[in-house]
Amino acid sequence: MALRKVIMIAGLTVAPVSAPSQNVGDSRVAAFQAAQAAEVAALRTAAADPTRDPGSRVADLKKLALINEQEALSVAARLISDSDDAVAVHAVEVLFTSVALLGHHSHGASSSPWAAAVDAQRRLVETALQAAASDTRPLVAKPALKGLASLSHASILTRIPQAIRSDLITEPEAANACGLAQPDLARACLIDLLESPTPAAKKAAVTALAARAADRAMIRNKVLFNNKASVVLRIAAADSLARYDRSFATYGSLLTADPATPPGLFATVLRAQASHMELSGGLDAAQRSQLLRVIDNKINDVRQHTPRQNIGAVIEPLVDLRGELTTR
Repeated sequence: MALRKVIMIAGLTVAPVSAPSQNVGDSRVAAFQAAQAAEVAALRTAAADPTRDPGSRVADLKKLALINEQEALSVAARLISDSDDAVAVHAVEVLFTSVALLGHHSHGASSSPWAAAVDAQRRLVETALQAAASDTRPLVAKPALKGLASLSHASILTRIPQAIRSDLITEPEAANACGLAQPDLARACLIDLLESPTPAAKKAAVTALAARAADRAMIRNKVLFNNKASVVLRIAAADSLARYDRSFATYGSLLTADPATPPGLFATVLRAQASHMELSGGLDAAQRSQLLRVIDNKINDVRQHTPRQNIGAVIEPLVDLRGELTTR
């Protein structure tokens, strides 16, 4: 006769419950585990088979990732060098997703079995992404670099500049990748881009650094208010600071009041101030008229100090801004 239990709670009797047969439960679990193991083995083989259709291989790798991530990562680590672009790209995506979802960027010390398993998985992903980051195919290298940045892997300090030189990623993509790392490494990565001889890399770095609260003062003082800095960089700094720094409208007035401020930078700052007015309660007719007078005064000043043959291109940003404010 099966074991019967009577549970007494606060004087109330709950109806007797028969204990389930342990053998039945074990057999069902064992059957499920065996079926899953067989499916995992089949998917591993199918995803790695280069003679099969790439779309089917990708589908099998996706399914494997849903059933058993550890097995999927093991297969993906081998498929990053697959000759088929779609298969290789998805293999990197599987690796990158594991970084984002399981927090592989965290290196906290722990002796728990779970932490040890995650650390082993992180090392597998890290090694695979390093290999993928060296791939000559941009579609493979880009997500691999992002994955390494998310892992805060120090190699991004050399890999990202090299990827730019090899045309594997663009400068804005490089800055975005740097920003995925932990703060200190992200800053070092962006500073390296800022010191790059490539103007596009400098611009991307300025834009990214100005978005970081800890680095806004540096960008404000060394770029935005630096008369020796490139106008393109100063405009990039103004664009980013206007977007992320609430006090921009206040110190931006110093630039619009300075006759030496280049027209393009002047227009960028004044546009940001107009937007700030709109967000702060609306741009009324009196404010709009005042801004238009400021623009007209700047245009007249520029005309007086610019050779006639160059005047059109120089005042173009101011003329464009005037048109925007007139139609707002």
